[in-house]
Amino acid sequence: MLDGSGGNMAAALVQMACLYRGRVAVRIPGLFPGLAPGLVPGLAPGLAPVHFRTFSLKKEPELEDNPFYNNYQEKIRRLRSSKPEEFKTLEENRLHKKKEPLGYSTQGEFIKKMEEELEKRDQLAAGGGAAGGFTKDKTLGSILNLDLTQDMTGEDISELWKKFYSTKDTISAVISAETFELLFSRAQSCPTFLFAVPHEEGYEFFLGQWSGQQLHFTSLINAQRLGDHAPSQLILYHYTEVQASKGVVLMTAERDPTFITVHQAQCLANQVQLFYGKQETFRLWCSSLQIAIECQVQKQCMELRATGPAPGRPLLVVTLYYDSLCPGCRVFLTQQLYPTWTLLKDIMTITLVPYTRELQSATSPFSCQHGGAECNTNMMEACILHLAGDASTHIINCMESSGNALHAARPCVEQYWPAGSWAGVEGCVGGGRGLQLIRGHARRTLELDPAHTHLPWITFDGEHSEEMQDKALSSLFHLVCDLYKGGKPPVCTGALVKLDRSLC
Repeated sequence: MLDGSGGNMAAALVQMACLYRGRVAVRIPGLFPGLAPGLVPGLAPGLAPVHFRTFSLKKEPELEDNPFYNNYQEKIRRLRSSKPEEFKTLEENRLHKKKEPLGYSTQGEFIKKMEEELEKRDQLAAGGGAAGGFTKDKTLGSILNLDLTQDMTGEDISELWKKFYSTKDTISAVISAETFELLFSRAQSCPTFLFAVPHEEGYEFFLGQWSGQQLHFTSLINAQRLGDHAPSQLILYHYTEVQASKGVVLMTAERDPTFITVHQAQCLANQVQLFYGKQETFRLWCSSLQIAIECQVQKQCMELRATGPAPGRPLLVVTLYYDSLCPGCRVFLTQQLYPTWTLLKDIMTITLVPYTRELQSATSPFSCQHGGAECNTNMMEACILHLAGDASTHIINCMESSGNALHAARPCVEQYWPAGSWAGVEGCVGGGRGLQLIRGHARRTLELDPAHTHLPWITFDGEHSEEMQDKALSSLFHLVCDLYKGGKPPVCTGALVKLDRSLC
């Protein structure tokens, strides 16, 4: 928008997305010239151009169709009369913008440029040249003479570090030992995070990935294009050699100037401090079930263990009786039960009972409502629940979230139970143990009082009512908060947290 004097224009329309499992982030050009050269305030991208005349304030037909024109009509008039040259430049830029080919976008140009640069690097690497330009195994000893720092205080080292990097074309910082300890502990539970860097035409997303005490950044486009082979475009190095003795951790960075400026690198480093180094901000993702689901940080919220129940109060036991291929069961398990458990694990526990509808005899195969595939999946999940312990809930959710739960079993087991044995799971399913487990689940289901009449069937501390069932299916999170008899955790009460909203 224009300011009171009719000068600066600034506005943006930005669509931001969370990334955890391959979601695409979109950069949308701004609506105004200050952010996307050539577009008149209030004129959305793609609309036909407007030919302004210095002798007339008449609205052109195209502007009349724009719902935002009235908001900016007076400001456009002031700009045109007070700064005609600036207005003329904006109009020329807008006309030039319209001549761009259909489908043109800054994002597309960015991708094209990146692909060209990556191709050059590949050719350079193939010819024996250096492809990345980053220092290998960069150590603090390669920067400072550690022997000379032994008699220095933490303050002296901090001043020396700042002075040394004040003239360098990079960024640096001195972090207190306590802050880095908190920051690094957060990095262990949330090693991958999506950061946004503002540009005139929108936001560019960078994927940050911790590797030890180094934090590697690459653009989201780069990560989506090359996956695990995406090169780092910025690396933050954290040196802890003097953390214990001097109480400070020293940070510096290496960047690829082709893609990241010093200012952008500093912006990313500031966001790392904001999101990882502050307890209040880290808890923001867990402040509601909706945020945790949308940003796909249920597991991190569980590990944060921010709910704080009253000591000694027994957990609420939520038991789900279900069929593995029952559509309603799968929706409840993946969209209500698992997300709620990850946020409220300190006040609730869950029991999963995959149920086979009938047993023909003591020795013959059992039958299932959705066929043999469901029988096999029920037995697979029964064995996983029996063998995998605490990891079993994550594995079952992983399976039920996939298109084919049975085919997803092995990769889900390997992801969430890396120390486990897939051969042991197969042995349970193929041997007599799996059948015994399924029979036990069937007996437990048939002994329910009141008897179950449909699936999913949900009990709370062994009790079932249709009222609780209906509430659970619509909002299990709020129901668990209501039913828990201990002190309500902050995530249940919705206590407000004051946040530092500064980013860059």
